[in-house]
Amino acid sequence: MNNNKFNTLNDREWLRLTGIKKSTFNKMLDILKVAEIEKFKKGGKTNKLSLENRLWWWLYYIDENIRLIFILVKVLILVRLIVIVILSELKIF
Repeated sequence: MNNNKFNTLNDREWLRLTGIKKSTFNKMLDILKVAEIEKFKKGGKTNKLSLENRLWWWLYYIDENIRLIFILVKVLILVRLIVIVILSELKIF
């Protein structure tokens, strides 16, 4: 994520891109910065991606998976209704 391009976005564009408000993103980033400092006090290898990039990719991943979950739930509801109709036609249910 090129920070220069993202810093120039207004609030509406930011919300459309990330799915959350810019202020919420910054609050999440502040919390993660504190947690990362605590994590690396014990030592360890630093990440190649910046914290902003990792947070953005996590939000993108969650957004895509939530859409997939909603689709799967709709399919399962449809299958359940079809099974109920078939069983009622066969007088088993």
